[in-house]
Amino acid sequence: MTKISKVTLAVIISLIVLNLQAQIQKQPNELSVEGYPEITFKEKTHNFGTIKEGEVVETIFEFTNTGGVPLIVSKIKASCGCTVPSGWSKEPIQAGETSTFSVKFDSKNKPHQQSKTIVVHSNTKKGIDYVKIQLLVTPDPDMEAIRVEKAKQRKEHYRMQKEKAATAQHLSDKNKEIKKSGLEQTDKVDERIALEKDRKKAIEAIESLGEAAYVIGEVKTGDKGVELC
Repeated sequence: MTKISKVTLAVIISLIVLNLQAQIQKQPNELSVEGYPEITFKEKTHNFGTIKEGEVVETIFEFTNTGGVPLIVSKIKASCGCTVPSGWSKEPIQAGETSTFSVKFDSKNKPHQQSKTIVVHSNTKKGIDYVKIQLLVTPDPDMEAIRVEKAKQRKEHYRMQKEKAATAQHLSDKNKEIKKSGLEQTDKVDERIALEKDRKKAIEAIESLGEAAYVIGEVKTGDKGVELC
């Protein structure tokens, strides 16, 4: 082999090596762009405007696979049971193709301003995408009256529970104080009667609390009922 031929061969080999290195360096970048599908929504937030409570509304979200490989939507979930997505394709959506799914919202017991998030799970690089629905629900007068009344009842129930718990705690503390002072050993009839009345009041208050009685540290419950320590 001549000297010129050896030089030519060396140049050719060098060019081949450089070309291979360039291809290897280029592959990660190509994968980052074309190795995943991508969802592009025509509309990411849909506003229904104003509706009356009790109405059921529905919209369709349209999206396109703008990535380089097939898109697979595995599931679509909503943030609330009143919002139901459905109708998405279980088949791969090819690059450039468009698909849809629907979202239905039931406004029963959902008055006033509403905003619900729908989560789309797929094989995109992020794995999840989000769309939203928004609307204003005009309350049904009858349903609103019922809700207001129930809210009042809950508030009153909570107030009474706090009051009973405070009474039981006070009587329990008083009982400990009396024991500590030794009045239980006294022969003063009036004081003994007063003590027994306090005990009965405490037991009635605590029993009316049910499970709430467990929050009072000085109360024990057992097979014989509730008693003060």
